[in-house]
Amino acid sequence: MERVRLISTTISGMKNIKEPVTIDFSRTKDVSLIPSSGDNVRAIYGPNGSGKTGVAMALWTVVFLIRYSDYLGAANYSDLKKVINCETKALNVSIDFGVFQDVDETKLKLLSSYRYEISIVIRESGDLFISKEKLSRFNGKYKYSSLTSAFETSNGQIDRLWISNDSDIAQAIKKEALNTVGKQSFLPFLNQFLVNHPEYTDLIPIPDSLMYAAPLFLRKLRVAVQSAENPQNLIFAVSPAKGVNVFSMDPSQSSNLRRGRIDTSEILVHKSQLRSFETSLKRKAKFLRMFKPKLKGISYEKKDAGEFYLCTEILDYGTYTIGVDFESAGIKKLMRLFSYIDDAYQGAVAVIDELDAYLSGVYLEKLIRFLNDYGKGQLLFTAHSLEAMKALADHGKSIYFLSPSNKIYAWKKNAHYKPYVLYPEGMIGDIDFDLETFDFIEAFS
Repeated sequence: MERVRLISTTISGMKNIKEPVTIDFSRTKDVSLIPSSGDNVRAIYGPNGSGKTGVAMALWTVVFLIRYSDYLGAANYSDLKKVINCETKALNVSIDFGVFQDVDETKLKLLSSYRYEISIVIRESGDLFISKEKLSRFNGKYKYSSLTSAFETSNGQIDRLWISNDSDIAQAIKKEALNTVGKQSFLPFLNQFLVNHPEYTDLIPIPDSLMYAAPLFLRKLRVAVQSAENPQNLIFAVSPAKGVNVFSMDPSQSSNLRRGRIDTSEILVHKSQLRSFETSLKRKAKFLRMFKPKLKGISYEKKDAGEFYLCTEILDYGTYTIGVDFESAGIKKLMRLFSYIDDAYQGAVAVIDELDAYLSGVYLEKLIRFLNDYGKGQLLFTAHSLEAMKALADHGKSIYFLSPSNKIYAWKKNAHYKPYVLYPEGMIGDIDFDLETFDFIEAFS
């Protein structure tokens, strides 16, 4: 079975991250053979304001750019300009990912590897613009070989395609891309091009880099970002319907790509997905019963919204029922995160900002150990809780410490020392919690 996994990501220009920050998803530089489990979780720690959320926010931005062609121009998302670093005025994201195959129950073999790069700038006019976008394939061993571009754009123009520039199809793509590339990602543009020109569908050879990148960014990369600026919107989530292929999607299917809900009490469900939604509620109830044994099940109320239902979850405790809005913050957090945890277990990539917020440290530690030991996918999360750190303390390079100066320090086993002991004492990198209890006296006097 083939699995698409992240290998590395490098980010700069998001929130407090000015200089490039790189997070590796493998303990070794050689990723030709990696463990299938036991090395699936990465955590990012750092002081407040060091840029932890910026890592998740950058990946969240990439996901939305690719899934929604109007992302840069939509008024609802104009706040992106506020979180791009005010000095660089440019967000740069590079994502290396690979296609792996099961060798046995413990090992995965790298079959092929790819790199996706994008740069979003704030122009003098104040509008957002994709100044560069590129998808490439490593021709040989990962990181030690040349790259071949599937497509490359810069300054609003297509510089390179995987097909001959002189071909009629290439000319048609470039013509239609005028005044479009730069305002949206090339991937949704290509999808719409094929929708508008079905006569080309069977004539365009789709390279493997696109065939693997499309499902990764459409379905297999899930990002939840906790918003400090909008505390009422606990999590912004991207929840696409399963089974949608970017290269076989007609306009009637486009609504199946569901936008993250702003209202935390309602879930947007396409009417064709209602049965699947009901099944997911049963599975979610089994998950929640681990934390609340008295829970009997989860039902829902729905309101008609065209081709969608707006569904509100109701928790049934036998003698009484309660709406999700009236549950504890921790239970609401677990309910929202269930699909992300499930995806990481089943084989997708989940990125969760502030995973530990509102959750018991005891449960959190066990949950992280479960995903690291048994998960078929990957989990990247930011946190402050030392209990979460304990779950990964025995795994080298599973914990990254991000300093206020944008320096990354990966945890390495160090005799009997533990990261949850060294970290708060300011003994990791240049992260110094130079604060004593009596320092608060001056602030409050």
